Amino acid sequence: MFPFEKYKAELERRQSGKRLLHSLSVADEAVKLARRYGADPERAYAAGLLHDITKQESYENQLRLCADFDIILSNLERKTPKLLHAITGEQVARRELGVTDPVVLDAIRYHTTAKAGMPLPTAILYLADYVEPLRKFEGVDRVREVVYTDFDEALRRALDATIIEVVEAGSLLHPDTLAARNEIVERRLTLGR
Repeated sequence: MFPFEKYKAELERRQSGKRLLHSLSVADEAVKLARRYGADPERAYAAGLLHDITKQESYENQLRLCADFDIILSNLERKTPKLLHAITGEQVARRELGVTDPVVLDAIRYHTTAKAGMPLPTAILYLADYVEPLRKFEGVDRVREVVYTDFDEALRRALDATIIEVVEAGSLLHPDTLAARNEIVERRLTLGR
């Protein structure tokens, strides 16, 4: 269904070193999570491979891609360069690599901020990107310890940690991240968990 070898070749052209290894590791982790939670492993693998396809582009190139693809950025997105690769990555996957699957494109687009109403494959990529085995940062083990037993709790922990990190850095917090976190907390409260 997906031309994985084409995706890998493009990944190798655009990425190197740790970034390339990270993308491959995220793809593998996404497949494991998809199998555990009943999502399509091929879609998960495709999204995992391509999620950071434009991550190594400079801020100037990210803005050029936005202009080329007629992407209108919010002020927050323009002032938060590390969010741009998810936005441009979705369009590169669509326009340059021929990805037409809306599930894969949505996962790429929201793998950094998350969002309320996330379909399962999007949430899987968000978590796979967070917990893949090469990641080493404070708090990752708290998410890893529940990622295969309590999906919503893993999401809540990852989103909480992200929000705390952004706030402590004095950075702008994307409203999609807060909306995703609130939705999960509300669902857990409704279910009494």
